[in-house]
Amino acid sequence: MTIARPALTAVPLCVDLDGTYTRSDSTWDMLVTYLLSSPMATLKLALWAMKGRSHLKHELMEVVMPDAMTFPLNETVVDWIVAQAAERPVYLVSGAPQTLVDQLVTSSPHFKGGFGSTRTRNLVAHEKAQLLIEQFGQRGFDYVGNGAQDLPVWREARLAFAVDVPSHIKMRASSTGVILTELQNKPRVSVGAVLRSVRLPHVIKNLLCFVPLLAGHKWGEPHDWQLGTLTFLVLCVGAFLTYVLNDLRDLESDRQHRNKRTRPFAAGTLPSGFGLGFGAVLSTVWITLLALLPPQARAFAFLQVAASLIYSAWVKRVAVLDLIWLGLLYANRVIIGGLAIMLTPTPWLIGFTLFFFVGLASLKRFSEIAVVDVPTRLPGRGYTGQDRDMIRLMGYASSSISIVILAIYITQPDVSRQYNRPEALWLLGIVQFFWTSRTWLQASRGVVIEDPVLYVLKDRISRWSIAIAAFVFFAAVYK
Repeated sequence: MTIARPALTAVPLCVDLDGTYTRSDSTWDMLVTYLLSSPMATLKLALWAMKGRSHLKHELMEVVMPDAMTFPLNETVVDWIVAQAAERPVYLVSGAPQTLVDQLVTSSPHFKGGFGSTRTRNLVAHEKAQLLIEQFGQRGFDYVGNGAQDLPVWREARLAFAVDVPSHIKMRASSTGVILTELQNKPRVSVGAVLRSVRLPHVIKNLLCFVPLLAGHKWGEPHDWQLGTLTFLVLCVGAFLTYVLNDLRDLESDRQHRNKRTRPFAAGTLPSGFGLGFGAVLSTVWITLLALLPPQARAFAFLQVAASLIYSAWVKRVAVLDLIWLGLLYANRVIIGGLAIMLTPTPWLIGFTLFFFVGLASLKRFSEIAVVDVPTRLPGRGYTGQDRDMIRLMGYASSSISIVILAIYITQPDVSRQYNRPEALWLLGIVQFFWTSRTWLQASRGVVIEDPVLYVLKDRISRWSIAIAAFVFFAAVYK
């Protein structure tokens, strides 16, 4: 956007940090991250808040220790500021702790200096306006902000610039005689960003709850399909909840990751404060749906979310255990689907699912490790680049074990009574061996990027493999 500029003759430009220079809010980011990291966080936050907002910010700064260099910058605003810095001094002025402000000022040559909050001064609203008047005089500075707390500063500025300001704040500014020049006007929350935050394509994983219904040959039972659909919804909403909470808790490590930094909360396209409210809504919906499941299925569905949160909080940082844990989470989806229709999955099915998905989890971890330097530790994980060959070995071995379990299952006496053409099931093992081997080969070549589930959705050969496997299964059932 090109903005007409008057003669600016060395009048300093003062720039807000949160929601203006960056797309995120550092205080909310630290608060949410800490709140989700410790059982005692709520009590400590209350004690800190009793001593004032500025004290709260600095205590959060010490326990969360964010890296300002990873903050998602608002490129449109940054480009405009860089152009302005060629004509006049630019200062970063924020309610964030002075330490964070100093980090950005030191690393950004376009800033001449910066002012932030101290333990005794919360540099927002009237406090910020007063400091700028003391430094530059009334109408002696121009100011860029983004919210209601900036209204007192805009009133004292010579020129007022706004970034993504809601319409009601524009009206309040106008009513006090402030003329806002918009640098950018985008919605803070978009439907697309919300859908990305819950990893919508990953709902395919929860289709595993229908496996007992199909394997038990109960697809002609409408009531079982209704229970299966309810189970699917419970698993989906529970997964949405864990994804949101995980991303809020891992803001710092995600921003250091080459791909995860584009996730909505890490990238600042969704505010972390919104995420906390969104998580509360998802929790309410999940509990409501959970209550409709049969008791045993309800218990295992609750266990699924609890185990997922434990994985996010701790297990994912423990090498090898994280792979086994993910495999168990996949196998539990099958167990929940069976319990919902009063059908206990066989040990063969659970064993096959466990080892097959431990192999897939290894494939995902291998693709993450394959792009980092050998001594480099993967952010938020218990692996370094030198582990890639071992992960490949473990993953392919686990996938092969699942094929062996399938082969042993096919030879069991009960199979001939359940299927009209049990010999056709051998083709399932061949299809699985082909897909597993090809996918690992593609991962070794750097074609599979991070998540094999998304790769399956995009890869034509993988989709054909699934279609052929489904055809073989039904051919074994029907004459």
